[in-house]
Order: sequence, then C-alpha cells, then structure tokens
Amino acid sequence: MHADNTKKTILLILTGSFLLRLYNLGYHDFWYDEIYTIIQSRSVIGYAWNAPLYYSVVHYWTKLFGLSEFSLRLPSSIFSSLSVVLAFLLGKKLFGIKSAILASLIMSVSSYQLWYAQEARDYSMLLFLSLLAVWFLYKAIKEDSLGSWVCFILISTAGLYTNYFYIFLFIAHLVYALFFRVKRLDFKVTVSFLFIILGFIPYLSRFLYKYFFVSQGFWIPKPTYKSLIVTLQNLCLGSTAPQFLYTLCLIVIVAAFGVVLWNIYRNKSREGLLLCLTLFLVPVLGAFLFSRFVFSVYIDRGLIIASPYLYLIIAYSLLNLKGKIRLLIIVIFLFMLAISLYGYFNNLMFLSSKDRCGLHPKTPVKPLVVFLRTKIKDQDIVIFTNESVMPPFNFYAKDRFVPVYFLFDPSLNDEKWQRPYQVSQFFLPIQKLKTVPFKRAWVIYTNWAKDGSLDENSQRVKNWMDLNLKEELKMEFDGSWLHRYSY
Repeated sequence: MHADNTKKTILLILTGSFLLRLYNLGYHDFWYDEIYTIIQSRSVIGYAWNAPLYYSVVHYWTKLFGLSEFSLRLPSSIFSSLSVVLAFLLGKKLFGIKSAILASLIMSVSSYQLWYAQEARDYSMLLFLSLLAVWFLYKAIKEDSLGSWVCFILISTAGLYTNYFYIFLFIAHLVYALFFRVKRLDFKVTVSFLFIILGFIPYLSRFLYKYFFVSQGFWIPKPTYKSLIVTLQNLCLGSTAPQFLYTLCLIVIVAAFGVVLWNIYRNKSREGLLLCLTLFLVPVLGAFLFSRFVFSVYIDRGLIIASPYLYLIIAYSLLNLKGKIRLLIIVIFLFMLAISLYGYFNNLMFLSSKDRCGLHPKTPVKPLVVFLRTKIKDQDIVIFTNESVMPPFNFYAKDRFVPVYFLFDPSLNDEKWQRPYQVSQFFLPIQKLKTVPFKRAWVIYTNWAKDGSLDENSQRVKNWMDLNLKEELKMEFDGSWLHRYSY
C-alpha cells in the first residue's frame, strides 16, 4: 500500500471512529449504572466499592465540564478512540500495516465497543490502560528498556485501580513474560510485577471488602461452556445484531483461530500470534474458571480487556486468505458489523436477556418525570417495585418530588445480591405500606429489560396493591407501567 494512501486510510479510520463515538452521545437518558457513576464520583477517591481511579477522573472532569449526558460520557468516548489508535499501533508492530488497519477498522465499528464508548462507566478507560500496558510490556521485553518497564509498572497499577477485571489481564502479562519471552526468572520482570502488586496493597482492604461481599451472592449467573461461544460473538457484534449473524460471526472466528494455530505451527508470525492468544485466552478463561469454581463475575463487559487481541487475530487471519475469497469474506464480515452498528444506533436488541447478561435497551426516564411533575399533589407518594428506573428517576426529579419508596415482598431475595432485601426508611416490605400516610400512590412497575412485562417482585407487589387499594389510572411509559392507587 502506497505511503500516502496508507496515511489517508489510517486518518479516515481514526477520525471515523471518534465521530461514531460522538454521534448521539448525549441522546439517551442516564441509566442505573451511570447514576452510580455520578454518586461515586462525588468524592475524589470514590466510595469503598468499585476501584476508584475512573471515578476520580470523572470527579474532576465534571468540575471542569459540568454534568450532562454528553459531558459525563465524553471521557469514555475519548478513551475508546485512543484505544483504537493503540490497537492500530500494536497491530502494525506485530503483523504489519494491513492487519493493523483492518483490526482498527473492526474495533472502530464494533457495536460492542460503541456501547461502552458511549456509557459513563470505567470500561473504556480500562481498555485504554490495558492496551497501553501491553504496548510498554512488549517494548520492555523487546528492548529491555528501564523506561518502558517503569511505564508498564505505573500503567498496570493504574489499571488495577480502574477495574478489578484488570487482574485477569495482569495474569496474562505474567504468563507472557515468564513463559514466552523470558527463559529464566529475569530480575527486571520479577521486580516489575512485584512493584505492581505492592502498588495495589494500599487499596487491598477495600478490594477484599467487595470480594467477600460479592462472594456471598451476586446477580451474574454462573457461566456455562456456551458462555464462551457467546462471548466470542458478543465481542464483535454486541447485542444488537439479528440472530443469524451470530452464527456467521462464530464461523469466521473459529476459522480465524484455525489459521492462527496453523501459522504458529509453521512458525509464521509466531511471536505476535502467541502474544495475542495469551492476552485473549488468559483473561477470558481466567474469568470463566474463577466464575465456575469460586463465584461468578463472568460478564462480557469486563472482558473488553481481551477484545483488541480478538480483532487482531481476525484481521491477521482474514488477510492470510488468498485472492478474491479474501476480499469477499472481509467485506461480508464488515457488513455484519455494520448491521450490528445500525441495530445499536436504533436501540434494537435481538439476543435473549441471558445472552446479553446485564445489557438492556436504553429507555427514557425523563418523560415519566415530566408527566408526574404535572400530576403529583400533596400527600401523594411514588413507589417503585424494581430498582432499574429508581436511581435515574430520583436524579432527574432532583429531590422535588413527594416521598419515593421501594416496595418488596419479604419472602423474595434481592435479585442483585441473592439475599434478603434490607429494610430502611424508604425500602419497605409490602405490608409496611399501611404505616405510610398518603392519599394517592403512583406505582411504577417494570423489569430490567423494560419490555412491558414484570419481574417477580413487581408482580407480587402489584397483586397486593390490586387487592388492598383501588386502581384509578393505568399508563405505559416506554416499557414501564404507571398505576395510580388510592384507598
């Protein structure tokens, strides 16, 4: 490829990836997790729950640029765009310019990447730091440069302080350094990895607090072997492609791994392929095995750390094909990604809720807030039966509403934590509603999918309300049901 054309192609891909990440960035209302980003970022170091670095960044970012849907999500878009650049640079170093261009193009248009590039959560920052750490680890091992080792230590430590899934990539770094690049226990390798571990010790008590709390019960289901297949598909197509495309995508991915193994056997591009295989397989299998035998944390969003190496494997393998078949399969694969991207921007979801594990359609909350603002009267109350809408509702209501309660059936466990609900001033068992003074109750029934159906707790609360109170009004708001009751 001519040098000028190469530069234009690279610039086009990188510019396009950034513009895609800006498109409709502030369109959707905040959802449940993003509200907790806002809550956690109110403190400089966040609350004693998630790793704190991303929330520290957001804390200062919002002081400079304010708090809106666009501004809060913009750091994720920037980190995601920079990650495309790093994936290109790494791909060029490992496999050459053509593989780098194709891998960065796949990463640019993947709806999986777009989802987290447009969400105010730490995943895009985690992706950026993970790629930067790999870049400096590779340089450090190849060049034995003290500066590269120092950068690797600092960035890896930052990665651990960004998201706990980085631990699985840290293990992959260690495996690569010890088994593929170092023939003996090298002093710099040993000291570097020890420094990273020591750097995380100040936060260890907070990490262990979350570890033991989550180990007692969490919402993420234990993965099956099918989960590995779903992960391969989702890392490319996200949750927004028609079902048949996931089968085609899997065929391409399996064939790509076959090409990789054959080329490793032939000792062709062996070094780069082993690096990509290690950085992809160790985090995925590490999270899978941990979730099978300890407690489940297996979720595709955390495996964003492994995604660039899958794209590099696919790009390398497709470019190893010959003649017209190569162009045909590349075009088909990119067309599949484009269809998924169309689904993402049109808020379409075709996968079952089980296969998309925690991803839900982006539904508006502000229309519900605006409607109730015009209807609420003194001595009214608002009741939720599913937590998915409650934090965004409270955020957009800005504390200008009457009391807001969450009602639950005490015979059920909290679906997030698989343990009994905790009673508080505004989290009440159904029967305790009789102790709350009100004339009218506005009840929002929904589920996480917001598909018009109700989860078990919502259904049981509804049954109790229908039996004990008089229903006066019933309306649907984007998959949530709004009912008004009185005595």
